[in-house]
Amino acid sequence: MRALRNFRLSLRLLARDWRAGELRFFAAALVIAVGAVTAVGFFNARVTRGLAYQSAELLGADLVLLSPQPVTPDWLAGAASYALEHSEILEFSSVAIRGDRLQLSSIRAVDKNYPVRGAVRTSGVLYAPDSVTREIPEPGTVWVEARVMHALALDLGQRLEIGTAAFTVTRVLTHEPGRGGNFFGIAPRVLMNRSDVVATGVIQPGSRVTYGYGFAGAEAGIQRYREWLKGRLGPSHQLLDAREGNATIARAIERVERYIGLTSLLAVILAGVAIAMGARRYSRRHYDMSALLRCFGASQRDLVQLYLPPLFVLGLIASSVGCALGWAAQEVIYYLMQDFFPVRLPPPGPTPAVFGFLTGLITLAGFAVVPVLRLRSVPPLRVLRRELLPIPASAWAVYGAAAAAVIGLMWRTTGSWVLTLGVLFGALTAAVVLAALAWGLLRTSRQLHRHAGVAWRFGFNNLWRRTHASVGQTLAFGLTLMAMALMALVRSDLLSTWQTQLPADTPNHFAFNILPQDVVPVQRFFEANAVPAQA
Repeated sequence: MRALRNFRLSLRLLARDWRAGELRFFAAALVIAVGAVTAVGFFNARVTRGLAYQSAELLGADLVLLSPQPVTPDWLAGAASYALEHSEILEFSSVAIRGDRLQLSSIRAVDKNYPVRGAVRTSGVLYAPDSVTREIPEPGTVWVEARVMHALALDLGQRLEIGTAAFTVTRVLTHEPGRGGNFFGIAPRVLMNRSDVVATGVIQPGSRVTYGYGFAGAEAGIQRYREWLKGRLGPSHQLLDAREGNATIARAIERVERYIGLTSLLAVILAGVAIAMGARRYSRRHYDMSALLRCFGASQRDLVQLYLPPLFVLGLIASSVGCALGWAAQEVIYYLMQDFFPVRLPPPGPTPAVFGFLTGLITLAGFAVVPVLRLRSVPPLRVLRRELLPIPASAWAVYGAAAAAVIGLMWRTTGSWVLTLGVLFGALTAAVVLAALAWGLLRTSRQLHRHAGVAWRFGFNNLWRRTHASVGQTLAFGLTLMAMALMALVRSDLLSTWQTQLPADTPNHFAFNILPQDVVPVQRFFEANAVPAQA
């Protein structure tokens, strides 16, 4: 009953302090921190999911299992239990024959579910515009790339032989998921129905064959099935997802995520400093009220129940507003930048909002709770002697709570203890060096103040009287500016790293299947328009 009464009184105190403007500084800092983290999280999640989805279309599935032997049926039954679609693919090399012409080809035999992600593109006429198809070759037919048709002097409707079976060419294959974007593959592709593999007689004991299984479904189902498979994989199995299928894209996405996460963390740290300053001011303004309540018989527990609930309620409201503001901000950013994305980004999930909401509460707890808890130790005698102050909080408690909040948020943002500890060690080293420089400048200026004017002399004297406060303020501003400069430097280094991964003369565009009689006119066209080109 007493706790309920204290809670009602704390809500009245919250409303009074809000009208008086006591907590608006608190709330504004918290909304900015949560809004920044949530906006970055939402946009980062959308970009990451968009890239992952597009990479999955190139891979042909959300998850691909490669094996030199057919897998046991319970593996496929396990995929069905997680509500996943799957397709079975068989790949091998063989020679396509027509008369006395031969062409080494990469044969891909697919079932009716292929592909589970993306789409096959074909054309009914050689070099005509292609179109998406949801079908696969009928039994007894194949779809071939243009190189096969040139090598074998084929026309659509004619037949070629693979092993002991003959097939009719019905479509020109222009694109298929799972090829991995290898434009310079040695063997051209032939796509056939999986039911025709036995008729070819090509696969014999000792043949080099790859059995592929593509899976697609909800992210949670894919993740659970992946964990289920890991304990059953042998050394000859290979499990690929959109990132593992392209290590370059995976590294680029990981670097972007870490950079954006550290950028948003800077906003959290700055907001945390503002919250700590506001909490200190808030607690100081309530010393007299706390002393009066102690005289009326309030216990330390009563004061905790009186002052902590308003912070918690304020944290809930400010974090909710920050999440809404972050969602609106990322929608505006996407609206302004949507023309720069090759595909429409999928909507974000709820995870960034949850993380942003928890970030607000953790930041408030780490930077504000310890200063506010000092109010419980205000001596009742302060109503008569205003110079009496509460027992100062332990420096370990103040800085430890803030450090724990920052370390936890930093690890959650980067996902790497090595990077987290590296950043912390660098920040602590910079803080020590900067504090030493600030103290040294104060000492030096004290020796030179005799040659300064009266106004400068008063200013220097004021700095010397509050040496710790002056060094602390210098340290805060210096670290803030250093962090902003570091983010700009990391951004430039990130872009330059991407640019230097490729040679300076790497082509931006490629032209294929230029006929011999057209080579010279094309080269002249490039020369006339000052376009660097290499054959």
